[in-house]
Amino acid sequence: MIEFVNQSFSLFNLPATALLLLVLLYWAMVIVGAIGMDAVDFDFDADVDVDIDGDFDSVAGGFSSFAEFMHLNHVPIVIVLSVFALLFWASSFFGNHFLNPSGNNIIGLGLMSLNVPVCLVLTRLIIGPFAEGFKPREVDKVRESMVGLIGEVTTSEVTSEFGQVSIRQDGPELVINARTETDKPELGKGDAAKIVAYDYEKDTYLVELCKWEK
Repeated sequence: MIEFVNQSFSLFNLPATALLLLVLLYWAMVIVGAIGMDAVDFDFDADVDVDIDGDFDSVAGGFSSFAEFMHLNHVPIVIVLSVFALLFWASSFFGNHFLNPSGNNIIGLGLMSLNVPVCLVLTRLIIGPFAEGFKPREVDKVRESMVGLIGEVTTSEVTSEFGQVSIRQDGPELVINARTETDKPELGKGDAAKIVAYDYEKDTYLVELCKWEK
């Protein structure tokens, strides 16, 4: 038991152990009713008005792509983080136990750097089959009803990987994550973008260049 504790809190296993303990603490508090599941459940939905431009476009685009990759648009972040934490700790602990029995810190840190991307991919694969069940059907109907609307590109561009479009209706302005099809031309800031479809898998809208209606 002492050896197990010592190895769990060794330098190269400490990040994984700390993350797992935080996750376990969170679920323990949920079980006893101290907090609710939505306490740290951030909203990665497309309906957040973010005004970014220039060099920040690539940062926002990368974050948006990562959120889509990890199913954060549909699955609560606490569930995704819980699966990742368990995989990260198990791979770190047993990886060092079998591949780094001498406890070399350099080898341990090297294994940890490899574990992170591997565990992210495994987390995506595990969460993937359940992501569909978290999609609210009534929201999907609303999003489908937006097909045909025209908005203005608010980011420096809209490509097949990144972009946002502002939709102005009777209510408040709505900013959505938008993408172009790979074989369609890209859009620039200020262009008129027509919504042609809703991508369920990526939780984004497909748009194409059009003219402003008079």
